[in-house]
This record gives sequence, C-alpha cells and structure tokens, in this order.
Amino acid sequence: YSTTAMKANPSIFISSLLTKALYAGNAALFVFFFAESFNVAKVVDIEGFCTFQSPEYVGKMNIYISLSYLWTILLFDKMRLSMIATIVGSWHFHPEDRASMGVAIKNVFPSFGTLSISALIASVAEYLNQLMNQNSWTSWIPPTLFVTAPLKILTLCFGGCLQMLVTMFTKFTVIIHVFTGESFMPSARNVCKILKRHFKGGFVTELTSKSVLTLGSYA
Repeated sequence: YSTTAMKANPSIFISSLLTKALYAGNAALFVFFFAESFNVAKVVDIEGFCTFQSPEYVGKMNIYISLSYLWTILLFDKMRLSMIATIVGSWHFHPEDRASMGVAIKNVFPSFGTLSISALIASVAEYLNQLMNQNSWTSWIPPTLFVTAPLKILTLCFGGCLQMLVTMFTKFTVIIHVFTGESFMPSARNVCKILKRHFKGGFVTELTSKSVLTLGSYA
C-alpha cells in the first residue's frame, strides 16, 4: 500500500529532496565549525616556554555541536515524514482533494514544536544506542571475556531494541499529529492505544521499511 501511495504521489520524492538539501547544508556547516574549532587556541607559559593550548570550552562546545547536529538530522527526518504523511493522508482520506506539495511544506511550520520534541526523544535513544555499541577492548582479553562478552551482547540488543521502539513511537506520533492536528502528548496517547492492539505489526512495519529503504539507497 505504501508503494501504491508513492506511485500515486510522485511529489513525495520532491519533499525528500528538499529535506536532503537541508541535511546537506546542515552537514556542511557542522563540518566547517567542527574543523574550525581546532584552530581555536591560546598561548600558555609552561616552564618558561610559550606553547599553544586548546581552551577547555572548545571540547564542551564540540559536544554541544555534535549533539545539536544529531538532533537536527532527526528533526529534518521528522519534517520529511510530516510532508509525506500530509500528502499520503490526504490522498487516502480525501482523494478528490489531495494536498499539494506547498500545503505539505506549509503544514511543517505549525507542527514545529511536535516535530522538535519527537526529534529530541529520538536523538536521546540514538545517542544511548551509540554508547552501548561502542567497542569495549576488555571484552577480548581473557579471562574477562566470559564476564563482559555476555553483558556486551545484552547491551547491544537492549540498545538496538530501545532505539527501534522509540523511533517507531515517535514516527507514529508524528503521523497521528499530522492526521488529527493534536499536539505531541495527545498524539502520543493515541499512538499508545493503537500500539496496544497492533504493536507487533507496527514493529515489523518499522523494521522492514527501514531495511527496504537502506537496501534501496545502497542499490
């Protein structure tokens, strides 16, 4: 059904290209500012010799920039989802009065608060998943291998499931928000009610759609 919707509404690809353009511009700014941070230095006197040293605030600012970059990536993803949901939703519920690309873009602005909260929650889950997926050198050194390896596997599974669940929850919340016009919390409550009945289908849909799109991008 999603494939049929994409075929009937080619403007979906235009919305994806628009958000990709935002993503590319944001990525360019991130790389520029992150690279320039290495040029920020102060001259200090160490035992009678002058040398350059990076200020402490540079490291803190790099953490802030990196986390902000993660949030903006997910925010653009929610914006793209909002535009697609507007187009597909109007096509499904009101085929005689489909929403245009301009309407889909215009609807993003009053939804900015809900999209921002959804992106923030998703970015926290993504950050935790990345922490749990970091390589641990102690897992490969006997005899700690038998102690840390099972724990590492559990954290990997937990992080992956948590990230997938939060992504699914925030994605469906955005879709319900677009369809109903309600704010984040009422939309989230409606999603909880829906997932109580269709949790398995929702989880499978989220996982398979992500896998198909990833495979398509590689192809």
